[in-house]
Amino acid sequence: MFQSLTNASWTRGWVDFQNDAYVKGLVVGAVAALILSNPSMQKKTLTGLASLWGLFQGGMEEIKERFRDAEAEMQAAARGAVPTGEDDGPSPEA
Repeated sequence: MFQSLTNASWTRGWVDFQNDAYVKGLVVGAVAALILSNPSMQKKTLTGLASLWGLFQGGMEEIKERFRDAEAEMQAAARGAVPTGEDDGPSPEA
């Protein structure tokens, strides 16, 4: 019963540079340690993330606006009046 425990290397697989997952984990861990331990890196990282979040929100608002425009065009087409997007102003007959 104890023979399998004494023959097993309990550290086997801890350091395996041949394994892609190990190398990726090592790099991600090193970057995380750098960011978490360095205040200037924290500030730069948070500034960058805030900038990306702002771009994402702006993109989502643009998509929502286009969706609302398409929805309004479909409703106008269903009523029989397709908007041209131009305001002709008052009619010349008035």
